[in-house]
Amino acid sequence: MTEFDKKIEASNGYIGKLIRTNGSVGGDVLQKIISVFPDINPTWLLTGDGDMIINKRAIESVKTMYDPFNEMQVCENCIKNEKEIKALQNQLIEAQKLIIELMKKNV
Repeated sequence: MTEFDKKIEASNGYIGKLIRTNGSVGGDVLQKIISVFPDINPTWLLTGDGDMIINKRAIESVKTMYDPFNEMQVCENCIKNEKEIKALQNQLIEAQKLIIELMKKNV
């Protein structure tokens, strides 16, 4: 039994037989390979497209993007920005009122 067969808990010579007979790998075996070797790109495993090894930095960046705690921070930043926008809008309104008063005095 090969080390690979052992790791994916396949029968003795399973992968060798598939290679010799140009056989197909079952979905359960593919799932096992992906779970035992998490760095293997599932798209590459199924289609041969893309990189064989997953870029861990890309995965971490995706995890960070969808991290609920990160989303809460983003929401807090949005609230802070909305407050700043509201304050600036109020200042603009006051400035417009002042301009209108000054224009009335000059007419």
